[in-house]
Amino acid sequence: HIEKADTRKYDVHVYFVAPCSTGTGANGICQAGDKALPTLKRLELTSDGTNTEMSIVPLVEGIQYFKLDYGIDDTPTTVDPVTFSVGDGIPDTYVTAPTLAQWPNAVSVRIAVLARNVKSTDDYTDNATYTLEGTGFGPFNDHYKRHVFSTEVRLMDAAGRREIPK
Repeated sequence: HIEKADTRKYDVHVYFVAPCSTGTGANGICQAGDKALPTLKRLELTSDGTNTEMSIVPLVEGIQYFKLDYGIDDTPTTVDPVTFSVGDGIPDTYVTAPTLAQWPNAVSVRIAVLARNVKSTDDYTDNATYTLEGTGFGPFNDHYKRHVFSTEVRLMDAAGRREIPK
């Protein structure tokens, strides 16, 4: 007797910054004539049970850059006898694109966003340079005000299992 396994929903989301808010191309892709407004978007894998497709969902207008760095915990390199894990739950290095071997050791994510006003300010010129996790952007020399936002998020599943009790 063979029983069926439970069916679980599988969500696929890819985040990216597009040069326009609403694209006029096929599936919402930005075209040359679309109004330039950088926008954080999400590409979603969707299905109606029969057809599967990727669809673009605009999330936040004015997001000009979006950067993630992953905190990798690989020190100490020996397995702890209490946690049965390598590391201690604290990131030792940060990488933009973890290798397959590094993914199990990812314990945090640094998120940096450069946000731009959606409307220009006539009597203002932005000649500043903005730094997101070591990468510089600008000067833009345009009339849009910008601000960098950043935070670090702890990945509790991975980091919590590695904490060494005192």
